[in-house]
Amino acid sequence: MPLSSGHMASIVARVTLLGGLLLAACSTGQDLESDTRPTPTTVPITTSATDSGETGTSTTGVDSSSSGDTGTTEVLTGEPETTSTKMTDATGEVCEPGAAFCMCMDGVCSAGLSCIDALCQPYLCGNGVVETLEACDDGNDIDTDECTSECVQAVCGDGLVREGVEACDLGVANSNTAACKANCALQLCGDGFVGPGEACDDGNAIEDDACTNSCAQPSCGDGVVQMGEACDDGNAEDVDACLNSCVVAGCGDGVVQAGVEECDDGNPSNADACLTTCTTAKCGDGQVQAGVEQCDDGNANQADGCDNGCTKVAQLVGSYNVHSGPAWGSNPPTYTCKEACAKLYGGLAKDYACSTVNGQVNGQAFLSGYGDSKYCKTPQDDDFKVNKFYNCGNFGCSYSAFVADNCGSSINYCWKP
Repeated sequence: MPLSSGHMASIVARVTLLGGLLLAACSTGQDLESDTRPTPTTVPITTSATDSGETGTSTTGVDSSSSGDTGTTEVLTGEPETTSTKMTDATGEVCEPGAAFCMCMDGVCSAGLSCIDALCQPYLCGNGVVETLEACDDGNDIDTDECTSECVQAVCGDGLVREGVEACDLGVANSNTAACKANCALQLCGDGFVGPGEACDDGNAIEDDACTNSCAQPSCGDGVVQMGEACDDGNAEDVDACLNSCVVAGCGDGVVQAGVEECDDGNPSNADACLTTCTTAKCGDGQVQAGVEQCDDGNANQADGCDNGCTKVAQLVGSYNVHSGPAWGSNPPTYTCKEACAKLYGGLAKDYACSTVNGQVNGQAFLSGYGDSKYCKTPQDDDFKVNKFYNCGNFGCSYSAFVADNCGSSINYCWKP
């Protein structure tokens, strides 16, 4: 397995330390290949036949304790006693217990060394032993557990994602406004921190306040009805029940609502092609469409002055006999046929048309003349009359369509075209 840069640095440091120890040993003149320490010597001991517990005298003049049997005992030959035993390493070189790459001395090694598998080895991050300057050492080079490959305790902010504990770790780039927050948790909409891609984050689940649950500023078209909006369907359709201005669709808003309105011109006029009820204008709707219809009475009666094609037709209002007018001797006003119709049936003379036959308007009328009856059978225009008053004293000095004088039975018909 490749070593990390931290491991390499640690190995170099420990090799340097070991080199220093070796140089120190050489500076004192110590021969690493020879052992000048006192060595134990075994010599025979001769005892006299005495009772058990008595002290005998050795042939060498040295006192010794005896167990009652004749044997040997270990004595020093003028050199101090030692508790260590020299040994050799794999190359046959003398290896001092506790020294580098030698057997440990009762589990203890020289400075800068650790006892691992009964051998003294230089300090090394990753050897499973917590040594000087190490906070931990779990014996592996995994950077996602609680001890990093550099023997440092894993913490949020070290740039290493600790498995099962941290969701992220950008090191010094951790921030509550960054993708990875200061607590090594991922930035989420609704956590109360405005992170990348968020316009706001109020940390609540209220959809209709100043920040939506998608962490966006509220606006018409976001699908959430906010203050000041009558509706918000979150789409770009202007022909449905909610306009793109977040106003409820209604007749007169200038937008044709699909399936509901036939038209919508956004004005209050009933004389154009679209009525104020948002239905298309047509003959029979009771509204006269300017430039298209002459009339529109909203019914199917052909004889009421407006036919079913919304064209004006003359309507017979009534009829009268010229002779049914006031007596000539009272000097009554003279009348045209239209004026006589207005007097008899109400309204204005201009609203009428006259006829001398029943069934159609021909614009003619019978009249009586002062001392003259020629127009009692020969009609004149329905606007014709002579003089303002009838009793003028001379033949033919006045003519009136409504006076009792020379016409015995002359019938005029009054129409409203």
